[in-house]
Amino acid sequence: VAGIAAVVLAGTLAGCGNRVDTTESADVIRIGMVDSLTGATAGSGTSDVCGAQIAVAAANAEGGVLGRKIELVVEDDQSTAAVAAQQAQKLTNDGIRLFVGGATTSTVMAALPFYKETGSLYSGGTTQTAAVLDFYDGIFRVNLSVEQSTEWFGDYLNRSAPSGVLALVGLEGTFTQDLFSALQNELDTTKFPTVETILAPADTSNWGSIVTRVESLQPSAIVMALYGTDQPAGFLRGLHTAGIKTPVYAPPGTLSASVIAAAGNEAAEGVTGSASWAPFVETPGQAKLRADLEKYGAQFDACGGKSFEALGSQMAITYGQVAVLLGGIEAAQSTDPKAVRAGILAGTWELPQGPTTFDERGQARQNFVLYRVTNGEQIQIDG
Repeated sequence: VAGIAAVVLAGTLAGCGNRVDTTESADVIRIGMVDSLTGATAGSGTSDVCGAQIAVAAANAEGGVLGRKIELVVEDDQSTAAVAAQQAQKLTNDGIRLFVGGATTSTVMAALPFYKETGSLYSGGTTQTAAVLDFYDGIFRVNLSVEQSTEWFGDYLNRSAPSGVLALVGLEGTFTQDLFSALQNELDTTKFPTVETILAPADTSNWGSIVTRVESLQPSAIVMALYGTDQPAGFLRGLHTAGIKTPVYAPPGTLSASVIAAAGNEAAEGVTGSASWAPFVETPGQAKLRADLEKYGAQFDACGGKSFEALGSQMAITYGQVAVLLGGIEAAQSTDPKAVRAGILAGTWELPQGPTTFDERGQARQNFVLYRVTNGEQIQIDG
């Protein structure tokens, strides 16, 4: 079937009202998405939605799947767990059994009981926590797990970071604590005999006191596990202002182009970042994502006229989620959640992150990219 994208947005995005189409049709495959269009994590959530929208638009332009158009039904969780649960219940009650998206661990975990109860297939959101995959056997996850990230990142620190005191800087909360706990299990204690953790309040905007605490440790290296844009940028500016030149290392997914731009070239200079996806690494899947964003992005408020780099890994992950889900439907020749998941786990998928396979738990296997900030640019390095 040729195509106009049939993307249905439920809730409110950028002040625009949207309809909800809950009509079952043999001509349509509906995919549900509970994500953050408003609230504290709307920056990530809108990038999530953009990625899913352009993937659906591209698929419909190519005729859909199994001769049927795709509809993306999006509900705003307002960046809160309670609302995420309500929206997941609404969409499952409407008969949707295929789901992508979800910006944070708390909102994803709140929605999971409804996906599990209805036997739905879910892409695991963009969270890395093991608790998502452990919740039930109807999940596949495109982004890498905390365990994969920390194993690789810890090995890199052991080989490449200067020995001595290691300072771990993050935000208060279960996710960061789990990440740091897993990372410390990977560290060579003879190289890093002292590892100090500094957790800042989640609403930190003034980094002066945190920088002072870091400076007092006289660390040989700093791990900066801060997410979003403003907080990692603020911390880097604080280090620069204080004249601290200790090497900084950012775990996978925490040092984006937007962070570098917000921090400023001088403050970000020399920081080492890592990711399973980076905008400067070209793969066939990456080239298709670029082309699809250019062709379809202007149709959607969630894409907001933003650049490929600004939309970042969140867009790439959900774009990949939709691509894998539709590929699984094609492989299974069915929309039955169990059959689709079996098709996904049996395949190899050319995603923006590169060739991707899945283990028996539904966790993606991908490579990592290592880069260093030089004159404001992310320059790939060997790791």
